[in-house]
Amino acid sequence: FRVKYLKRYLASEELLERADLAHEELEHRRRAIAEIRTKVYTYKGYIEHIFNNPNVQGGQEIEDEIFREYLRLESLQNDTLSLWDTLARWRTHYSVWLSTPFIKLDIPQIMKVIELVRKYLTQPTQYENQNFLERAKDLVERTLCEIEEVAELEDLITDFNNEALRPRHWEEICNLVNHPGLLTNNFTLQDLQEMNIERYHQKIKQVIREAE
Repeated sequence: FRVKYLKRYLASEELLERADLAHEELEHRRRAIAEIRTKVYTYKGYIEHIFNNPNVQGGQEIEDEIFREYLRLESLQNDTLSLWDTLARWRTHYSVWLSTPFIKLDIPQIMKVIELVRKYLTQPTQYENQNFLERAKDLVERTLCEIEEVAELEDLITDFNNEALRPRHWEEICNLVNHPGLLTNNFTLQDLQEMNIERYHQKIKQVIREAE
């Protein structure tokens, strides 16, 4: 059971494209964990019963090992479910932002989400197992890369929302980036990423300074 967790939920980047599904699966597995818990406690009671017999040796060691094994499984479930809860929320926000016209994005709200998710993915103390983030390294690194890609556009999008910009300034910016429909065609965040607009940021800032 634990091996399946490690392979499917902590090592498969493909699941990021279906983060909601992964989170839903883990919620279902919570019930399986509960069934295992019932069996473990039943077995624990059985071991305690036979251990009371002075002719039975080693019962305490068996009981302790079974119980520790269950606790490790439960801890792994808790951390994995918590991680995918964060990943699913991030992917939902990320998908919406990518498809939203950049001029309509709520930057303060985006940065608040980024701060919370980044904190959760970089602080081991958020988890029961201190080495848990290392186990989920690939998932965490990919998500952090997505976070940084969005964060890097924060200043630029904030600049684009400058009220000093007039149609002539937008025309100048469109000419700079060689995309005439930058504003009128509702370019999305994903469009900005694909056109690598960050390389024009300093020139765009110059236009904005002149507009002010």
